[in-house]
Amino acid sequence: MKGPDVCILIVTWNGKDILKKCLGSLIRSTDYTNYRIVIVDNGSIDGTFEYVKQNFQDSDVYRIEKNQGYAKACNKGLDYVIIKYNPKYIVTSNNDIEFIQKEWLSKLVENAESDKKIGAASPKLLYPDGTIQSAWTIIDPKPWKFFINNYGRKKQDTEEFSVIKEVDFLTGACSLFSTEAINKVGLLDENYAPGWLEDTDYCFKLKKAGFKLLYNGTSKVIHYESMSTIKREPENEESFFIKRRNMFYFLFKYFHIFDVIPQAIMLLLDSVFSMTFLRVRGKAHLKLLLTIKALKEAKSLVQIRQQKFNKL
Repeated sequence: MKGPDVCILIVTWNGKDILKKCLGSLIRSTDYTNYRIVIVDNGSIDGTFEYVKQNFQDSDVYRIEKNQGYAKACNKGLDYVIIKYNPKYIVTSNNDIEFIQKEWLSKLVENAESDKKIGAASPKLLYPDGTIQSAWTIIDPKPWKFFINNYGRKKQDTEEFSVIKEVDFLTGACSLFSTEAINKVGLLDENYAPGWLEDTDYCFKLKKAGFKLLYNGTSKVIHYESMSTIKREPENEESFFIKRRNMFYFLFKYFHIFDVIPQAIMLLLDSVFSMTFLRVRGKAHLKLLLTIKALKEAKSLVQIRQQKFNKL
């Protein structure tokens, strides 16, 4: 008996070699049969489109002429998939995921089918060395603690992480979403473009709409993390600014100003002392200015967003 139909949506940009590994492992290591692969080619110029059409002919390829960042490309892909196929579930997967377990998808579908309130389910993400990259994440802006706590990151994979539980956040790197939930809450917030925290934001939208988020630690994949964006130098000034802006935007959007103020102070201090992983080596004065600019732009984005809602 076939299970419900699933579309696996993979956004890629100039990642032909890593996409080959991703698709090869997906086809080899998936025992669930009722699925379709849809590739969103986000403005690649390395021959990705032609390569997929020639070598993975059962896959559907949606081509975007110019790179639009992850959130916009993913949204276009979601619209395309829902209009053309209208599957019961959609898996969003990065192109640098390696599928290593036959039943990874069967387990997630089984979870989703067990409760109509489950809006999304995610496997355990491992680094190539087998340590934990992402299990579950706690989102809580307690005073003087950073609001994102990725529990278990870089720890050894033990039974502690092989549980099934409701969580605050699931990573967009590989998660299964109910199409019903997507239709209810809408698409990703494109204000996070070119990308970072849009998946965190989406999880918050799902929870606010009454859906559950389920982590399944018995389902697992390997994530090589940011292989498509590695050329952008993850610690350069642009990515430093974008990460700070998106953090402020997320905080302004969902939390009270009294929760935001301690986080803002910590980020300003971090600009000088580099206490966190968001580092650009040296240039403390520049980092401080970038953080202030990020705060102002995030506040402006929230105000513009609110004005649009007020007009509806």
